[in-house]
Amino acid sequence: MNKYVCYILVFFALVFSSQIKATHLIGGFFSYECLGPVAGTNNARYVLRAVLFKDSLNRGPGGAAGAVLENPLTVTLFNQANNNFIRTIDLQRDSLVVLVDSGAGACVVGTPVVNIILKGYYSDTVVLTRNRPHKYVWRRCCRNNPDNVVNPAASGSTFFIDIPAFNQVGCNTSPQLAAEQPFSFCAGVDINLDLSATDPDGDSIVYELCAPLDFPRASTGFTQVPANPPPYPQVVFQAPATAANPIPSNPAITIDPNTGLLTGVPTSTGKYLIGFCVKEYNSNGILLSTTIRDIQVKVDNCILQVTSAIQDQERFCDGLTIQFRNRTSSNVDSTTIPYKWDFGVPGLTNDTSRLREPIYRFPAPGFYNITLIANPENPNCRDTTTTLFEVRPRLRTSIEASDSNLCANNS
Repeated sequence: MNKYVCYILVFFALVFSSQIKATHLIGGFFSYECLGPVAGTNNARYVLRAVLFKDSLNRGPGGAAGAVLENPLTVTLFNQANNNFIRTIDLQRDSLVVLVDSGAGACVVGTPVVNIILKGYYSDTVVLTRNRPHKYVWRRCCRNNPDNVVNPAASGSTFFIDIPAFNQVGCNTSPQLAAEQPFSFCAGVDINLDLSATDPDGDSIVYELCAPLDFPRASTGFTQVPANPPPYPQVVFQAPATAANPIPSNPAITIDPNTGLLTGVPTSTGKYLIGFCVKEYNSNGILLSTTIRDIQVKVDNCILQVTSAIQDQERFCDGLTIQFRNRTSSNVDSTTIPYKWDFGVPGLTNDTSRLREPIYRFPAPGFYNITLIANPENPNCRDTTTTLFEVRPRLRTSIEASDSNLCANNS
């Protein structure tokens, strides 16, 4: 699983020309914050924000070293009600950060690739008309050739967010997504990635996997300023991948619609594009805003340092009480690792233990799926194993002998 190695604030970006454009976007998202009405006018003040990620190891056009995030970021504002163009807005780059990201963490060794990622934060304060809804959009070439997209070299990104009319919903602020996320994972290792957002207004948030929006390379230039009006085409996934099942995985990659927790176990190495929609609803069930967050992740082969294991069953008629043996292997002392056992009794939730090698009495004979989790509270260092046990009553034997056949002097 992924763990950030470090975050480094960088100043060397100043040496690069702001005109140089990189070629590989690997993610991003938009948000906004309502600051309130402008007194004496029909306007309201908002802060528009964007977060973008690029692979900084790839070279830009003309062989420029590294990927440079443009400054400013010129977005296009539309009337959401009729898609009419309003104006362009320059979002200034507030900061530039380098992320050193790899699949290596406390559980794995041997990750072959370390990703150097450039992250840019942008914002600007704008005044919008209170009686109409707005949409702001940014379109850019190119993606970093994800394996699950048709014709990936010709695919780009379209980011947007909807802003409802102030006069209809009041001073609404969009869900705020965390800017931190891993970009690399290990094949065969659980993903437990919190992609949740917080909503300052207390509105409900619904998450779902969805197709990111495309910016085909055949379009003019690396960026489109101003952007063409909506609608925009979706990215076409390469079969058997789909928006709802973007990565080869078992269990399949899914996102909890209520919590935003992304889970699953990737099974194949490669670069994969994931999109997830964040929808905001007020207390009346009215959809206030929608945004799509792009994530391109890399799945590598890794070597597990923590592998949970349960003893093989060798005795089958030994009664309902069983002593379990923990066979977990680790690069650290396995006796210091926390564990959670689940003894698989149907209908029970308390058939668990946190002991390293527990003794458990089953309620009845039968077959039970025994699950052992090493490091259950640490999604970056967790391993799970499940073993089927057959529980039978203790076998009791007796021998009956006839006195006529067993005599003291007989041999």
